Amino acid sequence: MKIGVLYSGIYWQEFGLKTTGYPFELIYIYRKKVKFDRYDIIVIPKGINQEFLKDCKENLEKFLDHGGTLISFGEMDGQWLYGTHWKSSNKGQQIEIVAVEHELFRDIDDNMLNQWSKAVHGYFEAIPSGAKKLVTVKGDKNKCIAFIDDVSRKGTVLAMTMDPDYHTYAEIDYARHFFLNIMNWACSKSYFNSRKNISRKNGFESFRANFKEQFNWKFIIIQIFVGVLLSLLFWYFQSGGKNIEKKIIPQTQNQLQKK
Repeated sequence: MKIGVLYSGIYWQEFGLKTTGYPFELIYIYRKKVKFDRYDIIVIPKGINQEFLKDCKENLEKFLDHGGTLISFGEMDGQWLYGTHWKSSNKGQQIEIVAVEHELFRDIDDNMLNQWSKAVHGYFEAIPSGAKKLVTVKGDKNKCIAFIDDVSRKGTVLAMTMDPDYHTYAEIDYARHFFLNIMNWACSKSYFNSRKNISRKNGFESFRANFKEQFNWKFIIIQIFVGVLLSLLFWYFQSGGKNIEKKIIPQTQNQLQKK
């Protein structure tokens, strides 16, 4: 299982993951080619460039179509996530959990979330059809703060306008606990999906998939070619040296005999 975290050089974007203990890789967004298909989970922290995300919209959807888990925090003013419409709002609005039974909210309640309600950056006016609302603005369930969509595509989206990643960096204990709940949920879900996909393959398919993953044929062929070339060169110079010796030594002996 691999976790990738989009990274634009801001420390809090990686700090939260470090506190969970899960291994992860930073995905530098300013590289020319950003690949998502090698990951099981992609985390989009607060502060990632929205134009970059718009450019990656198609690749992110492919990632989801292949069963990946996508987690997004904070503002979404680029409207890059399918089926959503994000709107800005004043910070400090009170929120409430509407899916209290979900494992994301283990040992978490409304009061705890509202202690860092400045972490709420707008709300979703629209979410994908069939998605489940998790948190809403208090007294207005049409204003969604967090939702899960695991029906639109093969993969799963957890999107929220809160940013527990930043507030973990700000050393708020409830944010840290919530962030850990999120990663525990994502990793357990991703592990289950990976086991389920493996069980669908027969023995030969599993062997072939693992074999392809372990061996880079291009690299192996290049190594063999270089090895053969070096062997031929070594043989050529060795045999060439012996022929020179055969020619030079008799000539030297003949010259000595004449003298």
